[in-house]
Amino acid sequence: FEGYLKPSENNAWYPMEGNDVQSVEQTWWWKFAQRYGCHLIQNNSFSGSTIAYNGYSEGSDDTKAFSFCKRVENLDNADMYIVFGGTNDAWVALDTGDDTLGDFKYSDITEEDKEYMRPALAYVLNYLQHRHVGAKILFVISPVVNETYKSSMRTICEHFNVQYVEVPKITTMKSHPDINGME
Repeated sequence: FEGYLKPSENNAWYPMEGNDVQSVEQTWWWKFAQRYGCHLIQNNSFSGSTIAYNGYSEGSDDTKAFSFCKRVENLDNADMYIVFGGTNDAWVALDTGDDTLGDFKYSDITEEDKEYMRPALAYVLNYLQHRHVGAKILFVISPVVNETYKSSMRTICEHFNVQYVEVPKITTMKSHPDINGME
């Protein structure tokens, strides 16, 4: 949400014409923090970003810089990290017809491996666990990704003993959660 990102240069999607979410208080993460008495330290969202390097600009320097693999290295210290990603990875695969999943690989992740969602997600979770020891990590699985992506995400989370939640079907406007979908 514009004005609530850190770093502030990150690409915001909300508010967006054609979607009824127009105030930050309507976002799922704001509601979560209020409901559970949390203090939001950092929202490092970046509209259109992928977990892997291979985003909409086919592995360009920009997609690498804004990928979860790079942004995870700049997170502030916190007690809990909610990682909600993979939607754009799946959409890139649909748009390009390319294999963006890659192999299951959990360690010794190379720069080339980070071009693919599976090893890139393993890198992100492993990095969080080792850089922010003791912090709770929750991975959110989007309802709009196909079962292959969902299954891959579950498998990787289970490997790292990271709790995940699968969001049920939600309502959207312009392919993004609307007010009801945020709830």
